Amino acid sequence: MNKKLVGGVVILVLFVLIIAAISGSGSNTQSQPPLNVSNISVTSQGYGMYNVNTKVVPNKDFSYLEMAVIFYDSDGAVVGTSPLVWNVNDAKQGQTYKVQGTATANTGTSPKKASVFFFDSVFRGGDTSSAIWAQNVTLKG
Repeated sequence: MNKKLVGGVVILVLFVLIIAAISGSGSNTQSQPPLNVSNISVTSQGYGMYNVNTKVVPNKDFSYLEMAVIFYDSDGAVVGTSPLVWNVNDAKQGQTYKVQGTATANTGTSPKKASVFFFDSVFRGGDTSSAIWAQNVTLKG
């Protein structure tokens, strides 16, 4: 067999293996969410006040984390926005944070849903597109 042909086949096989290893390394890794948030609860304290409790574990270091809550009525209309329910500076990867805060909705209105957001910068109100984590919570009552 021709030595040039064998050499060419070996180089081609090595090239294919390298390309497969490079492309496979990215496709086999699952993207990890920036935060693990668990046991979230939003409970009424009356007069439009709500306690918001959860546990947060960052999957990387953050210089700043902030939680905001937006309340909605049964028609989906906003009935309250609380931009700074909780915050922390220098959140460390793997550290568990017990989050407790107070959010407000319009008095006289019974919200049916609360959207809880976490940001790694100051929430500017209204624009939730920069949230790094979000979840809807259905409220009782």
